[in-house]
Amino acid sequence: MVRGDGDAILEALLVPAGPEADVESAVERVNGGLPEYARIGACRLVPPFTPASGLLTGNGRMRRSAINRAHPKETAADKFFDRLISETKGDQARFAMTPQLLAGLTGQISRSDYIAYLTQAFHHVRHTVPLMREARAALAERGNPMLVEALDNYIVEETGHEEWILDDIETAGGDRDAASRSDPAPATKAMVDHAYATIRDGNPAAFFGMVFVLEGTSVALASHGASAVQRRLGLPNTAFRYLNSHGALDQDHMKFFESLMNRVDDPSDQSAIVEMAKDMFRLFGGMFGGIEIEGVRDAA
Repeated sequence: MVRGDGDAILEALLVPAGPEADVESAVERVNGGLPEYARIGACRLVPPFTPASGLLTGNGRMRRSAINRAHPKETAADKFFDRLISETKGDQARFAMTPQLLAGLTGQISRSDYIAYLTQAFHHVRHTVPLMREARAALAERGNPMLVEALDNYIVEETGHEEWILDDIETAGGDRDAASRSDPAPATKAMVDHAYATIRDGNPAAFFGMVFVLEGTSVALASHGASAVQRRLGLPNTAFRYLNSHGALDQDHMKFFESLMNRVDDPSDQSAIVEMAKDMFRLFGGMFGGIEIEGVRDAA
Protein backbone atom coordinates (compact mmCIF):
# COMPACT_ATOMS: atom_id res chain seq x y z
CA MET A 1 0.00 0.00 0.00
CA VAL A 2 1.31 3.42 -0.96
CA ARG A 3 0.23 6.43 1.08
CA GLY A 4 1.23 10.02 1.65
CA ASP A 5 -1.20 12.25 -0.20
CA GLY A 6 -0.31 15.78 0.90
CA ASP A 7 2.95 14.69 2.53
CA ALA A 8 6.44 15.60 1.38
CA ILE A 9 7.12 12.02 0.24
CA LEU A 10 5.18 8.88 -0.51
CA GLU A 11 5.60 5.89 1.80
CA ALA A 12 5.06 2.28 0.75
CA LEU A 13 4.07 -0.52 3.12
CA LEU A 14 5.51 -3.57 1.41
CA VAL A 15 4.97 -7.29 2.04
CA PRO A 16 8.12 -9.07 0.84
CA ALA A 17 7.61 -12.02 -1.50
CA GLY A 18 9.86 -14.12 0.71
CA PRO A 19 12.51 -13.87 3.45
CA GLU A 20 15.30 -13.14 0.92
CA ALA A 21 13.35 -10.72 -1.31
CA ASP A 22 15.49 -7.82 -2.59
CA VAL A 23 12.94 -5.13 -1.81
CA GLU A 24 15.34 -2.21 -2.17
CA SER A 25 16.20 -3.12 -5.77
CA ALA A 26 12.52 -3.61 -6.59
CA VAL A 27 11.64 -0.14 -5.27
CA GLU A 28 14.54 1.41 -7.16
CA ARG A 29 13.41 -0.32 -10.38
CA VAL A 30 9.81 0.86 -9.98
CA ASN A 31 10.88 4.42 -9.15
CA GLY A 32 12.97 4.50 -12.30
CA GLY A 33 9.83 4.34 -14.41
CA LEU A 34 7.82 6.94 -12.48
CA PRO A 35 7.75 10.74 -12.54
CA GLU A 36 9.41 12.32 -9.53
CA TYR A 37 6.16 13.26 -7.80
CA ALA A 38 4.96 9.62 -7.88
CA ARG A 39 8.15 7.96 -6.64
CA ILE A 40 8.32 6.08 -3.34
CA GLY A 41 10.43 8.08 -0.91
CA ALA A 42 10.27 5.72 2.07
CA CYS A 43 9.24 2.11 2.55
CA ARG A 44 8.61 -0.28 5.39
CA LEU A 45 8.40 -4.05 5.31
CA VAL A 46 5.26 -5.35 7.01
CA PRO A 47 3.70 -8.81 7.58
CA PRO A 48 1.03 -9.94 5.10
CA PHE A 49 -2.30 -8.15 4.91
CA THR A 50 -5.00 -10.80 5.44
CA PRO A 51 -8.77 -10.96 5.96
CA ALA A 52 -8.11 -12.70 9.31
CA SER A 53 -6.20 -9.66 10.57
CA GLY A 54 -8.92 -7.32 9.33
CA LEU A 55 -6.57 -5.64 6.85
CA LEU A 56 -8.21 -7.11 3.73
CA THR A 57 -11.83 -7.59 2.75
CA GLY A 58 -13.06 -11.08 2.03
CA ASN A 59 -12.36 -10.61 -1.69
CA GLY A 60 -8.85 -9.29 -1.14
CA ARG A 61 -9.29 -5.52 -1.22
CA MET A 62 -7.15 -3.50 1.16
CA ARG A 63 -8.88 -1.85 4.12
CA ARG A 64 -6.79 1.30 4.02
CA SER A 65 -8.05 2.82 7.26
CA ALA A 66 -7.42 -0.44 9.14
CA ILE A 67 -3.94 -0.72 7.61
CA ASN A 68 -3.15 2.85 8.65
CA ARG A 69 -4.23 2.06 12.21
CA ALA A 70 -2.18 -1.14 12.25
CA HIS A 71 0.87 0.61 10.81
CA PRO A 72 0.75 4.26 11.91
CA LYS A 73 3.27 6.69 10.52
CA GLU A 74 6.42 6.42 12.56
CA THR A 75 7.43 9.02 15.08
CA ALA A 76 10.18 8.91 17.62
CA ALA A 77 9.12 6.22 20.12
CA ASP A 78 9.17 7.32 23.75
CA LYS A 79 8.85 3.82 25.18
CA PHE A 80 11.42 1.11 24.58
CA PHE A 81 8.86 -1.59 23.82
CA ASP A 82 7.45 0.56 21.01
CA ARG A 83 10.96 1.15 19.70
CA LEU A 84 11.69 -2.59 19.84
CA ILE A 85 8.66 -3.24 17.65
CA SER A 86 9.49 -0.40 15.28
CA GLU A 87 13.16 -1.31 14.82
CA THR A 88 12.43 -4.99 14.12
CA LYS A 89 9.37 -4.64 11.86
CA GLY A 90 11.32 -5.33 8.70
CA ASP A 91 12.91 -8.43 10.20
CA GLN A 92 9.51 -9.63 11.39
CA ALA A 93 8.02 -9.07 7.94
CA ARG A 94 10.69 -11.20 6.27
CA PHE A 95 10.22 -13.89 8.92
CA ALA A 96 6.45 -13.83 8.38
CA MET A 97 6.91 -14.74 4.71
CA THR A 98 8.76 -18.01 5.44
CA PRO A 99 6.79 -20.53 3.34
CA GLN A 100 6.74 -23.20 6.06
CA LEU A 101 5.42 -20.71 8.61
CA LEU A 102 2.70 -19.57 6.21
CA ALA A 103 1.75 -23.19 5.60
CA GLY A 104 1.40 -23.79 9.33
CA LEU A 105 -0.62 -20.63 9.96
CA THR A 106 -3.08 -21.58 7.23
CA GLY A 107 -3.25 -25.27 8.16
CA GLN A 108 -1.70 -26.45 4.89
CA ILE A 109 0.46 -29.14 6.46
CA SER A 110 0.32 -32.91 6.86
CA ARG A 111 0.51 -34.94 10.06
CA SER A 112 4.18 -35.74 9.38
CA ASP A 113 4.83 -32.02 8.82
CA TYR A 114 3.26 -31.21 12.17
CA ILE A 115 5.37 -33.85 13.92
CA ALA A 116 8.50 -32.52 12.19
CA TYR A 117 7.71 -29.02 13.47
CA LEU A 118 7.08 -30.31 17.00
CA THR A 119 10.38 -32.20 16.93
CA GLN A 120 12.33 -29.03 16.16
CA ALA A 121 10.26 -27.14 18.72
CA PHE A 122 11.31 -29.74 21.30
CA HIS A 123 14.97 -29.21 20.43
CA HIS A 124 14.87 -25.49 21.11
CA VAL A 125 12.28 -25.44 23.92
CA ARG A 126 14.32 -27.92 25.99
CA HIS A 127 17.01 -25.22 26.13
CA THR A 128 14.65 -22.46 27.26
CA VAL A 129 15.10 -22.93 31.00
CA PRO A 130 18.88 -23.63 30.81
CA LEU A 131 19.28 -20.43 28.76
CA MET A 132 17.20 -18.51 31.29
CA ARG A 133 19.33 -19.83 34.15
CA GLU A 134 22.54 -18.77 32.41
CA ALA A 135 21.12 -15.34 31.65
CA ARG A 136 19.90 -15.02 35.23
CA ALA A 137 23.32 -15.85 36.68
CA ALA A 138 25.06 -13.37 34.39
CA LEU A 139 22.55 -10.60 35.10
CA ALA A 140 22.83 -11.23 38.85
CA GLU A 141 26.58 -10.71 38.57
CA ARG A 142 25.95 -7.43 36.79
CA GLY A 143 23.56 -6.34 39.53
CA ASN A 144 20.34 -6.17 37.52
CA PRO A 145 17.67 -7.28 40.03
CA MET A 146 14.70 -6.28 37.84
CA LEU A 147 15.65 -8.64 34.99
CA VAL A 148 16.74 -11.34 37.46
CA GLU A 149 13.31 -11.28 39.12
CA ALA A 150 11.64 -11.46 35.71
CA LEU A 151 13.68 -14.52 34.81
CA ASP A 152 12.81 -16.17 38.12
CA ASN A 153 9.14 -15.88 37.14
CA TYR A 154 9.78 -17.12 33.60
CA ILE A 155 11.76 -20.14 34.84
CA VAL A 156 8.90 -21.27 37.09
CA GLU A 157 6.36 -21.00 34.25
CA GLU A 158 8.51 -22.48 31.47
CA THR A 159 9.83 -25.55 33.30
CA GLY A 160 8.69 -28.82 31.72
CA HIS A 161 7.24 -27.45 28.49
CA GLU A 162 9.42 -29.73 26.41
CA GLU A 163 7.43 -32.64 27.88
CA TRP A 164 4.23 -31.05 26.59
CA ILE A 165 5.72 -31.18 23.11
CA LEU A 166 6.65 -34.86 23.43
CA ASP A 167 3.10 -35.60 24.61
CA ASP A 168 1.76 -33.83 21.50
CA ILE A 169 4.09 -35.81 19.24
CA GLU A 170 2.84 -39.07 20.74
CA THR A 171 -0.83 -38.09 20.50
CA ALA A 172 -0.34 -37.01 16.87
CA GLY A 173 0.98 -40.48 16.07
CA GLY A 174 4.70 -39.82 16.29
CA ASP A 175 7.43 -41.55 18.29
CA ARG A 176 8.19 -39.45 21.36
CA ASP A 177 11.30 -41.47 22.24
CA ALA A 178 12.72 -41.15 18.74
CA ALA A 179 12.03 -37.41 18.79
CA SER A 180 13.75 -36.94 22.15
CA ARG A 181 16.78 -38.95 21.01
CA SER A 182 17.08 -37.28 17.62
CA ASP A 183 19.60 -34.59 16.76
CA PRO A 184 18.35 -31.07 16.13
CA ALA A 185 18.35 -29.80 12.56
CA PRO A 186 21.38 -27.59 11.75
CA ALA A 187 19.25 -24.43 11.69
CA THR A 188 17.71 -25.23 15.08
CA LYS A 189 21.16 -25.90 16.55
CA ALA A 190 22.44 -22.63 15.07
CA MET A 191 19.64 -20.69 16.77
CA VAL A 192 20.26 -22.29 20.16
CA ASP A 193 24.05 -21.96 19.86
CA HIS A 194 23.72 -18.27 19.04
CA ALA A 195 21.60 -17.71 22.14
CA TYR A 196 24.15 -19.41 24.41
CA ALA A 197 27.07 -17.55 22.81
CA THR A 198 25.35 -14.18 23.19
CA ILE A 199 24.57 -14.77 26.87
CA ARG A 200 28.07 -16.08 27.64
CA ASP A 201 30.16 -13.71 25.56
CA GLY A 202 27.95 -10.64 25.14
CA ASN A 203 25.28 -8.79 27.06
CA PRO A 204 23.00 -11.32 28.84
CA ALA A 205 20.09 -8.84 28.69
CA ALA A 206 19.98 -9.74 24.99
CA PHE A 207 18.10 -12.91 25.96
CA PHE A 208 14.93 -10.82 26.18
CA GLY A 209 15.18 -10.20 22.43
CA MET A 210 14.76 -13.96 22.01
CA VAL A 211 11.78 -13.90 24.38
CA PHE A 212 10.17 -11.17 22.25
CA VAL A 213 10.44 -13.24 19.06
CA LEU A 214 9.52 -16.67 20.41
CA GLU A 215 6.58 -15.58 22.55
CA GLY A 216 5.14 -13.34 19.85
CA THR A 217 5.39 -16.19 17.34
CA SER A 218 3.79 -18.73 19.68
CA VAL A 219 0.82 -16.40 20.16
CA ALA A 220 0.39 -16.15 16.38
CA LEU A 221 0.74 -19.91 15.87
CA ALA A 222 -1.72 -20.67 18.66
CA SER A 223 -4.34 -18.11 17.63
CA HIS A 224 -4.17 -18.66 13.86
CA GLY A 225 -2.36 -21.93 13.18
CA ALA A 226 -3.34 -24.56 15.73
CA SER A 227 -7.07 -24.57 14.97
CA ALA A 228 -6.45 -24.60 11.21
CA VAL A 229 -4.04 -27.53 11.49
CA GLN A 230 -6.39 -29.37 13.85
CA ARG A 231 -9.31 -29.02 11.45
CA ARG A 232 -7.23 -30.23 8.52
CA LEU A 233 -5.72 -33.23 10.31
CA GLY A 234 -8.68 -34.20 12.50
CA LEU A 235 -6.48 -34.52 15.59
CA PRO A 236 -7.82 -34.23 19.16
CA ASN A 237 -7.25 -31.22 21.40
CA THR A 238 -4.68 -33.26 23.32
CA ALA A 239 -2.37 -33.15 20.29
CA PHE A 240 -2.10 -29.35 20.62
CA ARG A 241 -1.34 -28.95 24.30
CA TYR A 242 1.90 -27.06 23.67
CA LEU A 243 0.54 -24.60 21.12
CA ASN A 244 -2.80 -23.95 22.78
CA SER A 245 -1.49 -23.71 26.34
CA HIS A 246 1.62 -21.81 25.36
CA GLY A 247 -0.35 -19.40 23.21
CA ALA A 248 -2.66 -18.45 26.07
CA LEU A 249 0.26 -18.24 28.48
CA ASP A 250 2.30 -16.07 26.15
CA GLN A 251 -0.55 -13.61 25.62
CA ASP A 252 -0.27 -12.85 29.34
CA HIS A 253 3.51 -12.96 29.09
CA MET A 254 3.53 -10.35 26.33
CA LYS A 255 1.62 -7.89 28.51
CA PHE A 256 4.15 -8.45 31.28
CA PHE A 257 7.00 -8.28 28.74
CA GLU A 258 5.83 -4.89 27.43
CA SER A 259 5.78 -3.47 30.95
CA LEU A 260 9.19 -4.99 31.70
CA MET A 261 10.82 -3.63 28.54
CA ASN A 262 9.51 -0.14 29.25
CA ARG A 263 11.50 -0.23 32.49
CA VAL A 264 14.77 -1.13 30.72
CA ASP A 265 16.59 2.19 30.58
CA ASP A 266 20.21 1.17 29.96
CA PRO A 267 21.03 2.03 26.30
CA SER A 268 23.45 -0.91 26.02
CA ASP A 269 20.78 -3.33 27.27
CA GLN A 270 18.23 -1.85 24.88
CA SER A 271 20.62 -2.17 21.94
CA ALA A 272 21.47 -5.77 22.85
CA ILE A 273 17.77 -6.72 23.04
CA VAL A 274 17.00 -5.15 19.66
CA GLU A 275 19.96 -6.85 17.96
CA MET A 276 19.07 -10.24 19.46
CA ALA A 277 15.48 -9.86 18.25
CA LYS A 278 16.73 -9.13 14.74
CA ASP A 279 19.02 -12.17 14.89
CA MET A 280 16.24 -14.39 16.21
CA PHE A 281 13.75 -13.45 13.52
CA ARG A 282 16.38 -14.56 10.99
CA LEU A 283 17.44 -17.70 12.86
CA PHE A 284 13.92 -18.78 13.83
CA GLY A 285 12.88 -18.27 10.23
CA GLY A 286 15.80 -20.50 9.27
CA MET A 287 14.53 -23.17 11.65
CA PHE A 288 11.09 -23.13 10.00
CA GLY A 289 12.70 -22.94 6.57
CA GLY A 290 14.71 -26.08 7.27
CA ILE A 291 11.58 -28.21 7.85
CA GLU A 292 10.54 -30.09 4.73
CA ILE A 293 6.83 -29.37 4.34
CA GLU A 294 4.93 -31.44 1.79
CA GLY A 295 2.85 -28.53 0.52
CA VAL A 296 5.88 -26.27 0.17
CA ARG A 297 7.87 -29.02 -1.55
CA ASP A 298 5.01 -29.79 -3.96
CA ALA A 299 4.59 -26.09 -4.82
CA ALA A 300 8.30 -25.81 -5.59
